[in-house]
Amino acid sequence: EKANKAIPDYNYDGTKASMGCVTIPIAKAGIVTGASVKVAAVHSFIGDLTFKLYSPNDAKVLTLMSVPGYLEEFDDGYDTSAESANLEIGFPLVFRDGGAKDAEKMGDTLLNSSDVVCKTDNQCDYFTNPGKGPGVKFTDFAGVQAMGTWTFCAGDSVGTDTGSIGLVTLTLFLQ
Repeated sequence: EKANKAIPDYNYDGTKASMGCVTIPIAKAGIVTGASVKVAAVHSFIGDLTFKLYSPNDAKVLTLMSVPGYLEEFDDGYDTSAESANLEIGFPLVFRDGGAKDAEKMGDTLLNSSDVVCKTDNQCDYFTNPGKGPGVKFTDFAGVQAMGTWTFCAGDSVGTDTGSIGLVTLTLFLQ
């Protein structure tokens, strides 16, 4: 789903309403067994960010990543990490069960604030790490009806650095 949706700067408080969200309408019926998400976004400081995926009617939510590099106490937006690497639209990230790298460790090998995740480190494939946010992994969605409006949201916990969601691709595995 093409988006170009701004991520509200310094607005995240743990709620969906505090995030920039992209709706993903799914017209196919079926029971979900798992999923993956590909996200192309631009942002100048990944340590500010939290990503979440909501099933139709917000029945289930999975936190894909939560302020990488910082083990926060609560999912409330009051935390930030020192991970200063960036995201660029041309270097999308994949989140999936069985991904190559822990989302909490995103950017951990990048030392310069001009470095870009996936572009600079070739690390583009992640498994979810919800931190204190809801959810565990994509199989949390098992049993959910695929048809309906899914939502991908990005929250920003700290001011100054900004960005937007460019493109989100949701892949659902159905039984």
